[in-house]
Amino acid sequence: MMLVVVLILSACGQSTAVVLSDEALVRQYLSWGDPESQDSIQRRWHATVQDAVAKCMDLRGFEYTPVSLEASGFGPGTGISQEDFAGRFGFGVTTNDAYFAAAMGVAARNDPNDEYLDSLEQQERRTYDQTFISCMDTITQDVGPAQSFIQEVRRLEDSVRRTPEAINAQGDWVTCMVLDDDFTSVRSLEELTSLLQVEYEDAKNTPDVLTGLQEREIDLAIRNLGCEKELNDRLAVTASDLERAFIDENQEEIADQRSNLGG
Repeated sequence: MMLVVVLILSACGQSTAVVLSDEALVRQYLSWGDPESQDSIQRRWHATVQDAVAKCMDLRGFEYTPVSLEASGFGPGTGISQEDFAGRFGFGVTTNDAYFAAAMGVAARNDPNDEYLDSLEQQERRTYDQTFISCMDTITQDVGPAQSFIQEVRRLEDSVRRTPEAINAQGDWVTCMVLDDDFTSVRSLEELTSLLQVEYEDAKNTPDVLTGLQEREIDLAIRNLGCEKELNDRLAVTASDLERAFIDENQEEIADQRSNLGG
């Protein structure tokens, strides 16, 4: 197994070594991946992209200060714990307006580029924005995984979820969630959030109904924290052999990701 050590700065300013295995680099795209490992890799990807954007902007005559994921992002595991997110926003479906407002508030408070942007004339700002988008698009394509690799990972997940063990685990998730009333037909988290979206469209213009639906979503999201962990633990065990074969067949792409992460 190939390993790479990535240094992530902790809150106290010291470096913490995070070991990235082949499995971690693949499981960052799989639903049963370890959330802490996925968060660490996401932060590293974000930092890599931000540093490259700063260099790209500098080459084109503009200043850009990289923005950390903690400063710019807001979601489960970033700026708010998964538990707190569930208790405040549920899954972020019927509570989307409040979630978006919170996320925008974080971004507005923590952008180190604000002072520089305010110093630009109107035409300069337009050119800056166009240049930033161009740099971001180019770099995201250069350092991110190939789309063909992502498609293969999705096929891996589909293969695992079709196994008898995974089907049984998914059924136990349904039992654990104690779904009732309008949700009795739901068999997965994806189906649940899709149905919540449908109900949100019907309720969004009726405040009392919407409030009740939001409370219901939050209750379901809190319940899901334990249910989904149990499901993902079982899926990870079920996936072991298929993952190993996948890793053996995709060493070149995994090596590219490791290189992009500084390994």
